[in-house]
Amino acid sequence: MIRSQFLALLFGWMRANGAGKIATDIWHELYLPEPNGGMIEEISVPLVSYRAVSDLAAERLGDPFLGLHVAQGTPRGSYGILEYAVRNAPNVAEGFARTVQYLGLLSETVRLEARTVAGEFIIAHHVPGEPSCVGRHGNEFTMAIFHRFVRELTESPVCATRVELAHEAPPDISELEAHFGTTNIHFGMKRNQLVLDEQILTLPIVTHDETLLPWLDRCAETLLPSRSDDDEDPVPHVREKIRRCLHEHKAPSLPGVAWQLRMSPRTLQRRLAATQRSFASEVDEVRRELVESYLREPELNIDAIASLLGYAGRRGFERAILRWYGTTARKLRRERLTMTQ
Repeated sequence: MIRSQFLALLFGWMRANGAGKIATDIWHELYLPEPNGGMIEEISVPLVSYRAVSDLAAERLGDPFLGLHVAQGTPRGSYGILEYAVRNAPNVAEGFARTVQYLGLLSETVRLEARTVAGEFIIAHHVPGEPSCVGRHGNEFTMAIFHRFVRELTESPVCATRVELAHEAPPDISELEAHFGTTNIHFGMKRNQLVLDEQILTLPIVTHDETLLPWLDRCAETLLPSRSDDDEDPVPHVREKIRRCLHEHKAPSLPGVAWQLRMSPRTLQRRLAATQRSFASEVDEVRRELVESYLREPELNIDAIASLLGYAGRRGFERAILRWYGTTARKLRRERLTMTQ
């Protein structure tokens, strides 16, 4: 099952553009549930139904770029607290950090990463175990709306450096090229990626409100679904905060993470110690989790991975790999790449 804001937006877009009867017919034919109420309108369906709905709608409307067109017409505020937190962030880096952090408000199924590699800022979107992700129209919608928001929030004519889409290439991609401002679009990539110049991360968001933002952050964090191990873990969000620091190229620090968790460094140390952990061990564990993902990315070299994990140099990274796996980073890299082929 997948919670889908896209399908709710798709039906709204169809009705607004004179295709209400087609929308109603598809709804009844596929036995779709009513949208969930609340600030964010969404429909929960099996992933196969998600793809079938958008494919059928595109066919009956004669619109091969349906996902793109829905992204271009999505009304402001469709993503609730998450969207407003992003709109009030100071810059693009902070905006996307919040998108990743608060993704749980939208979906438990989709995975989203934001990282920088060799001068590029990469927004990666995938569904574990689903090489075509959410299907053509959902994939194109997701990448298009991210690109649209970057332009809208910065009021800058940002063009993509590269776009990668999980589905197979359609016969015509002209409208995608026009939207993203590039012909460098690749298909059949098993995940979706929007690649932008790293310099966009510092662009200010024109709607930033430093007074409103802390309130929106508190609301978003309160609304995030509880994790299954929250009752056992007295500090359930420590690792999320450490990941956020690393994604923003900031060194994770005990005072900094404690401040984000709204507690003193001494309190955080005490709560970690109560579960036989330390802040250093938590940083180490997050790095070990992330390295498994990074080693499978062929475009990342060893130095880039070390930098993404917050190591000042390659030597510290190599020592960590030896401690974790008893081998060298280069040998481990070859092994992990072989496993993905």
